[in-house]
Amino acid sequence: NINLNELILPLLIYTLVMVVYALFIWKFYRFMAKRDIFSLDLRKGTSSKHKTFRKTMSVLAYVLEYLIIFPVLVFIWFGVLTLLIFFLSKTQSAQTIMLISMTLVSAVRALSYYKEELATELAKILPIAVLAVFVVEPTLFSVDLAFQRIQQVSEIIYVLMNYLMFAVALEFTLRLLLAVKRKISH
Repeated sequence: NINLNELILPLLIYTLVMVVYALFIWKFYRFMAKRDIFSLDLRKGTSSKHKTFRKTMSVLAYVLEYLIIFPVLVFIWFGVLTLLIFFLSKTQSAQTIMLISMTLVSAVRALSYYKEELATELAKILPIAVLAVFVVEPTLFSVDLAFQRIQQVSEIIYVLMNYLMFAVALEFTLRLLLAVKRKISH
């Protein structure tokens, strides 16, 4: 005789966890794949009559968006993907996992300038694969190994900083190319 609570409670918990995870990855990958991630255009708020002041505010807004806020976003995207792979991979080193994560973030950002739909498809591959692996083989995840790798990150922090600078330089280059393309198109 199995108690009904013993059947329903695990089903409810698994359902809630899957719903929360699916909502999180849906928001996560869609945001990461957007070309124009800053919908709040801080430069529009500068309605001064002084052209020099407007230009200065425009430059400051751009710097705030792409040299301060964007690196934080890249770090968050990179961190989430790295953590997912830390839990999933049994054989890859922390440095290799970081390389894979930043490659995915960089490829998604580059593709977002070509076709956002393609970037979205690429951005959701890993998070959905992790969900599929967890559903099919939950014992594959290793919490202890993930924590060991997290501790290793502090030893290779220079790798993380270089990856972050690469992502910022890539985004800056893509923004610049988009601006040139827009100028030529008009």
